[in-house]
Amino acid sequence: MNSNRSTIAAAVTAATMLWGSGAMAQDSQDHEAPAQGQPGWPTLLERHETALAARLEMVRNIRPAAEALYQELDETQQRLASELAGGLIGAP
Repeated sequence: MNSNRSTIAAAVTAATMLWGSGAMAQDSQDHEAPAQGQPGWPTLLERHETALAARLEMVRNIRPAAEALYQELDETQQRLASELAGGLIGAP
């Protein structure tokens, strides 16, 4: 259990750092209409790809800790965690 806590803490720290990184902020800028002199569509696609890759890395880093944590929860807690996580990650 103590090892699981260390893994969870490390994953949460990594996710927090990635979430606040420039990749996430850049993704929000990609939705703005490009003004004259702004990067074109290929550059915007490249930035979007970079942001998606950062998100995928974050998910991959969090997943082992999330699975370990989930196994420690009782049925009610698992249901609540699934509901909350679904809203956070945009799951259907």
